[in-house]
Amino acid sequence: MKIIIRLFIIVFLLFAFVGCVNSKLPEQMPEDFSFSIYWGFDGEYDSSTKVLSNGFNYDLNIECKTELELSKEQLKEVYEIIKIAKIDTFNEVIKTKYEIAIPSSDLKIIISYGNEKYTVTLLHSYLNDDMDKYLNGKQVGKAIKQIVENYIISSDEFKSLPENQLSYD
Repeated sequence: MKIIIRLFIIVFLLFAFVGCVNSKLPEQMPEDFSFSIYWGFDGEYDSSTKVLSNGFNYDLNIECKTELELSKEQLKEVYEIIKIAKIDTFNEVIKTKYEIAIPSSDLKIIISYGNEKYTVTLLHSYLNDDMDKYLNGKQVGKAIKQIVENYIISSDEFKSLPENQLSYD
């Protein structure tokens, strides 16, 4: 019985320690902060190059691509979302409990400033997913979803893109 109690205490302390991991990100957004984010099969945005793309339109024979420049205030808001989610404290790859569709997609975010760079990928993930299916990293998925929905796909630039006609079997 004592062994079981000791094991329980050790496991509890390990979970308590893991939950207390603090972000290493600076309190204030660094001047050279940038992020890249990928969602679905074709959605991607890079704040440093301002390139926003979402697939290909066959009718027009063009890539669905434009420029999106987030304001300094928007970048600060995105930085705060990233900091609150502690994205810099996660492993590079987070697996979900199950694959819901084939082919599957991944969500990915890369943040960088100075000589620091952090990349987190949520395998088999979609923006409309219930983030409770992740083994860990729920807040990473929620942060990516919030950034994409509130700052990228809600933008006039994204809405002006031609329809993405790529399909996946």
